Amino acid sequence: MRQILKSLCWFLLVTALAVPGFAAVSTVEEIRTVISGTVSYKAGGDETTFRQLDKLINESVGDEASRGQIEQELISVLRSPATSASKQRICARLHLVGSNTSVPALSELLESKNEKLVEAACYALSSNPSDLARNALRQALPIVSGNGQIAIIHLLGEIEDSDSTMALIGLGDNLDPHIKAAVFSSLGEFANTPATEYLTEHLRSNNAETVRLAGLALGEAAQRLETSGHPEMAIDVYNSLLADPIPDFIRRGAFLGKVRANDYSDVDLVLSAIGGDDPVLASAAISLIPRLNDELATLRLVRMVMELRGSSQISVIEALARRGDNAVLFPLMLMLDADDDSTTFIQVVESLGDASLVPALLVGLKKSEGEKAQTIQEALVKIRGDQVDALIIDELKRSDGDSAKVLMELLARRGSYEAVPVLVQIAGELEGSLVKDALRALRTCGKVEDLPFLIDLLEIHASSSHLSEVREALAAIGQKGSRSGIAGAEVLGVLAATQTEPVRFELLHILGMIRDPAALEYLTESFEDPNPRIRQKSFESTLRIAQMSVSRSRDNPLVKKALQSLLEKTEDAVIREQATTLLNK
Repeated sequence: MRQILKSLCWFLLVTALAVPGFAAVSTVEEIRTVISGTVSYKAGGDETTFRQLDKLINESVGDEASRGQIEQELISVLRSPATSASKQRICARLHLVGSNTSVPALSELLESKNEKLVEAACYALSSNPSDLARNALRQALPIVSGNGQIAIIHLLGEIEDSDSTMALIGLGDNLDPHIKAAVFSSLGEFANTPATEYLTEHLRSNNAETVRLAGLALGEAAQRLETSGHPEMAIDVYNSLLADPIPDFIRRGAFLGKVRANDYSDVDLVLSAIGGDDPVLASAAISLIPRLNDELATLRLVRMVMELRGSSQISVIEALARRGDNAVLFPLMLMLDADDDSTTFIQVVESLGDASLVPALLVGLKKSEGEKAQTIQEALVKIRGDQVDALIIDELKRSDGDSAKVLMELLARRGSYEAVPVLVQIAGELEGSLVKDALRALRTCGKVEDLPFLIDLLEIHASSSHLSEVREALAAIGQKGSRSGIAGAEVLGVLAATQTEPVRFELLHILGMIRDPAALEYLTESFEDPNPRIRQKSFESTLRIAQMSVSRSRDNPLVKKALQSLLEKTEDAVIREQATTLLNK
């Protein structure tokens, strides 16, 4: 409720600030008239009067007389038969302008049986740090019940009224769980000796909820002691939370707090927890590894990693990796021979690995199969370093069969441009068993700039079973753009004009596979070629490009011009019919 009132108060104040200009200082009569108009307000009703009131409050800043008059009139509403909704709104304004003058009226509301009015009065008093306001809250504490009492208890905690410690302790054994929770929470905010002693006693309760509430409150108390310059006292409280069987999340927080209170200098505490039998504390300690920058601590951790097993080993490796510590690389390699989490292995290699790991990974790849082999492959794809590709290529040159296929796939996934020469060499072996795999890798690794050197493969495989795969590789590369901005279709088109008839025929076919309208310029140049086979292929490739353009609903003038030229140059009835149909779409 206090948060709602607070949000509403600020909303209305901002609304008032948005009113252009500032009026002259308001008269007593103007103030009285506006405020008296609020007494009949009902929830959800017209806000006009309260907007006028907010404007008055805004204009009274720096004018103590007007502000005092406004407070007096607001008090009069609280003591009038005004509606409950009106009094709640008035309390929200007293939060802004209230002083000790309004405390007696608010004290009367604190003793009301209307819980909403008690909560509203608490909100009004929360901005008043005076002893008078605190006394009013303490006096009302034993009188009020229910949500009203809970609101007072919470406010006493928020303002850290330690003088109410014993009064709250007296309410701590209340059977109402909500009151008990409020009392424990406020005692945690006091963080004084009577409060912490009382809460510590309840850690030994047989009631699990009581233990949880006491643990939460002591955690709050320890943090307050820590931040207020009393780390030794905070550590004592944290130790009490570690010694009792309380919920795991509280014990974890206590361990982290204890290490923090020691300024992260207690390395032995962290390492002992990592190697200990308590999984909760081990997990908490592992999360602190990035803060342990001591070289000796790191070396002890590396030794410990090799002794740990399962998820703990993986978690420590992850923590070392998060802080960018290359010390993790040695124990990481041990994971190659263990059935550990592949995701962690790949992530660590990606973040920290370099070329120095590649030889070991390649050896591991040869020895592995199934999921382990896939894990190493993923690591080799993601590992960084200037010499990584060179090392894989060197291994490829010494490999054959399935091993070579795997390495070519790795280079393709890495997009290795360095691999192009060796891939071309393998693809150029007429009887080679790896031609298909090399051509597939070239589709990814090759660039437009390589096309002049790759067309030799068309001649080599002119009569082999790999011709279609050569076409597909050149078409895939031709669909890329070059660094200079030249399209692959343009490069292939220029090359086609200078090649022998068999190669030219294949290049015209590949231009149709690319289906780039930029190729039409080079295809239409072949419409009048004396070789009927060349002419026919240029017609067919033109139609393929046109079909793709039309199917994508693209009205390309280059396509239209090429189709019109095709109709003029061919007498083939089938081609003419297809071209006409495409022009009419």
